[in-house]
Amino acid sequence: MANISSLLVLGGNAVLAQNAGIATTGKNIANVNTEGYQRERIDLASLPGAPNLGGVRVIGPYRTEDLLLARREQLAMGDRGLALSASSSLSSLEDAIGGATSHDLIDAMGAFFAGVSELISSPLDLARRQSVVNQADQVARIFRRVASEIQGVRTDADGRIYDMSGQANKLAAEIASLNKEMVINRNDPVLADKRDLAAKKLSELIGGQARIDPDGMLRFVVGGGVVVVDGARAATVEAVVVSGTFRSVRVVDGAHVEDITTRVGGKIGGEVRVRDTIAATAATDVDQLAVDFSSALNTQHSAGEGLDGTSGRLLFTNSAGAAVTSASDMNVYSVILADPRRIAVAAAGSGAGSGNNANALAMAALRNSLIASSSTRTAVDEAIRIIGAVGLARANYDRDVQVENARVDALAQVRDSLSGVSIQEEMSRLSHFRAAAEAAAKFVQTVDSLLQVLVERL
Repeated sequence: MANISSLLVLGGNAVLAQNAGIATTGKNIANVNTEGYQRERIDLASLPGAPNLGGVRVIGPYRTEDLLLARREQLAMGDRGLALSASSSLSSLEDAIGGATSHDLIDAMGAFFAGVSELISSPLDLARRQSVVNQADQVARIFRRVASEIQGVRTDADGRIYDMSGQANKLAAEIASLNKEMVINRNDPVLADKRDLAAKKLSELIGGQARIDPDGMLRFVVGGGVVVVDGARAATVEAVVVSGTFRSVRVVDGAHVEDITTRVGGKIGGEVRVRDTIAATAATDVDQLAVDFSSALNTQHSAGEGLDGTSGRLLFTNSAGAAVTSASDMNVYSVILADPRRIAVAAAGSGAGSGNNANALAMAALRNSLIASSSTRTAVDEAIRIIGAVGLARANYDRDVQVENARVDALAQVRDSLSGVSIQEEMSRLSHFRAAAEAAAKFVQTVDSLLQVLVERL
């Protein structure tokens, strides 16, 4: 049976319960713009009735969360991070291949062949000979510049991989630290919010995803199951040069080392794809085009003779004076660069200064000859293909950025509908809790008045 004191306890618990609801609602409103914050709630449970008086108790606070949705968001963040970083790096690569200036590779080769064609009508004209030498030198310069800029794009990507690996390590360590704190405060929603946000940011950097195990610990895996965070222990994401020029991405956990370079996702994965696949292919293709172009011109040039009567000279060489083997070391033969009379316009044996233009005709004809890509394309067409391949890759990643942005936004909207803070809804809850708190306070006041009457009459 209820007595005065138990009524006071009942009323006091009711006031405390409604105040807890007001406090939780106030916290939600205060954090409406806090990144990573998920709406908190409390549950009110009635206490057993007879033979006791009953009443209410508070359960919580709890975060309003959806673990499946959180995993989908992590995957989406990783995919978007990869697309964003790849698109950005490819923008630089496209400039390097296509030429940020008007003197790109296609223009340079076209100008060279046009110069040779002009020389056909005036084979003895030293000014036109000098122009052809200058245009050949420009072709060599553009090849070297393109090769250097492609290498620069790969080096820059490699540097970003190193920087982002450090950021990934900080996030992994933060998750492990929060896991450790949550052993003591397992249901702390603030710690859980921070941990989820760190996991989402880590996914954006390296791909992968997190899961919450039955022990309440968040475990993060990447690259087909490689564990980065396991409870209170975090592995190290390393970007180190193991062999060659560029860094490999590895997960190091004590003595165990796992290379994830070909499996890493997120922003690091995007940089790796550009560095090791798209830019590497472009570098190889440009080198091969330099070899094909110079080889075809050298073969024909060496078949002719200059005004000095000498034949057999190469037009393009490397720095050692031998045949060109890469775009980065392509030059006009120094002897010809020093004296335009030595460029082989005439057919061999025609006699020095005869005005013969047979070899110039043959060199000009190479413009439309299938001298590149295993004799399947002209040099200009191959240059267009190389530029187009990079442009297409960038366009694909630009499209992926739009798709992944839409995906991330859609998932964020779903999350907000489930666990985001709505000011309108919180104000409604606040009104309900306030009304209930006022009623409970009125109840306590009434019981207190009865107690005073009872004391006075006794």
